[in-house]
Amino acid sequence: MNLIRRRSYSFVQDKSGTAAIEFALVAVPFIMIVVAILELSVMFAANSIMLGATQDAVRAVRTGQVQVISDPDEAEDFFREQICNHIPIKLVDCNAIQFTVEVLDAFSEANTTAEVDDDGDLASDDIDFGDAEDVVMVRVLYYHPMLTPLMGAILSDSPGNRKLMTATFVFQTEPYLLDDDVI
Repeated sequence: MNLIRRRSYSFVQDKSGTAAIEFALVAVPFIMIVVAILELSVMFAANSIMLGATQDAVRAVRTGQVQVISDPDEAEDFFREQICNHIPIKLVDCNAIQFTVEVLDAFSEANTTAEVDDDGDLASDDIDFGDAEDVVMVRVLYYHPMLTPLMGAILSDSPGNRKLMTATFVFQTEPYLLDDDVI
């Protein structure tokens, strides 16, 4: 019994490996918290970049720069290009951005909820940039990929470990004149 007491006492008093053991206990949660903070930072930065780029691109619709393009496909490409040109850091994949543009009768008709189908695509893909002094709603949708499985399990709301980000702007276009308008 005396031998067991001496051995246990010497084991309790031995401090040679405590720092390594304490670090091993704290390292995993610490690294998980740091990775989670980095993942959240990237996600919020991507969301902020997408919102800012959409806001800048909406200006082209508000001032009639998009409406002067007669071909609807070219107008849509021009609007997408306006969004992509205002993304300074490539945290947002321009090819993955989806958007709809529709004309409303009044501001009160705006439904800012993005309706998506089972595949995650916008349910409506209508593109109507409207005319001068129309009430227009632009809705942009982007799925941001979550890089870590842990944060993806917590934050993803879409298949494929992705987070849905949307930007919706409702505005009245300015009283611009098209080339064929006569004063």
